[in-house]
Amino acid sequence: MKYICRKPLLPSVLLVLMIFSLCFMTLFRQSILDNLLTVDKMYNSIQLTFQVLSGANTDNVLQLKDQTVTSIQAVEGVADCFYYLECPFSMRAPIQVANYSTVYGTNDLNFFSKERDIEITYGDGWDKDSVLIVEQSGVIPCILEVNMAAVMGLKTGDTFVVAPNANEDIDPQSAPSLNMVVAGTFTNNAGLLDYYSVIVSSDTFTGSPGFLYNDSMRESYYYYRTFHFQTNPAYNYDFQTIKDEVTSILNKDGDFILYSNVRILEKAVRPIEQKIRIQQMLVTPLSILLCISVAVMAMLLCSGFSTEILLRLCLGEKRWTVWLRMMSSLILLMVTEGVIALLIVRFVCGTQLILWSMQYLLLNVGLCIIAMAIQLAVFCNKNLVAFYQSKEE
Repeated sequence: MKYICRKPLLPSVLLVLMIFSLCFMTLFRQSILDNLLTVDKMYNSIQLTFQVLSGANTDNVLQLKDQTVTSIQAVEGVADCFYYLECPFSMRAPIQVANYSTVYGTNDLNFFSKERDIEITYGDGWDKDSVLIVEQSGVIPCILEVNMAAVMGLKTGDTFVVAPNANEDIDPQSAPSLNMVVAGTFTNNAGLLDYYSVIVSSDTFTGSPGFLYNDSMRESYYYYRTFHFQTNPAYNYDFQTIKDEVTSILNKDGDFILYSNVRILEKAVRPIEQKIRIQQMLVTPLSILLCISVAVMAMLLCSGFSTEILLRLCLGEKRWTVWLRMMSSLILLMVTEGVIALLIVRFVCGTQLILWSMQYLLLNVGLCIIAMAIQLAVFCNKNLVAFYQSKEE
């Protein structure tokens, strides 16, 4: 080891290069993992929402069949769905007016209020969930348009009677009487709902008795006028598959457009994904380049010991003995430098990739030892005369 200690420059350079190689590649891989984690968090945190719109060749009024909605809900990855239906109704009590206004049936009042730009005021004892529960008593909770409540003098807890109507000027006697209880009122801010209209649970449309009480009503009004659905965030990576499958289902029903907020996700994720692809492409070339650099430095280190080898050979030591002794010293040097490099990496980069760092370090040390072994073998097998003359030159 004395000949190594006498020339500390090259061993020090080799140590610095090994530390740089190990730290750089560990931090580089850590950056890839961090970016992958960021992308994963983005996919899992963004709620993808899809909306079915009427096609360009329609009158811009959505008419989505129940069978189509059922098929969409069965698609793997589709989670919550939001929708509403509508049909005319007649007033039977406290006054009798045929084809009085429109009843809207929704499965989510919060969704409906945002979709139609209305402001709902719930009565005491009522909220968005209880209004949508139709009990066995047959009384249907409803939200009245505020002007209708004022004109008819209805307040929370009052009841009235309506009947489904097929947009006719008479109230058909075959239509069932539906008892309604006032659970609140709404203000029609944007005028997107009919005046004197009523909001109920969508279950009342298909219940028994319900607004769609016969085949004629079902044929005319059993259509979803708005339909949104959300995907399970766990399936966000497969959003294109879900989109394609839903589009295929819609194409079988008619002319529809599937709109979504996927572009928000793509815009946020695409730059990071591109960066990850570039980093992954560079991992192998950079690893090879740095390993070769360390191995070349190890060969230069051995080249500095050529005079020591020549002296030992001239003093009569056997070639294999010289090679073995010097290799032992160099292996000890590499192990020591490797341990130092690993400790510095542990301090600088943490422990998350410590196993990978150890593997990469073993690769570096192994290549260095092989390079040193070859270089020493070349020196030890040289002709003494030629070896001496090369030194004289």
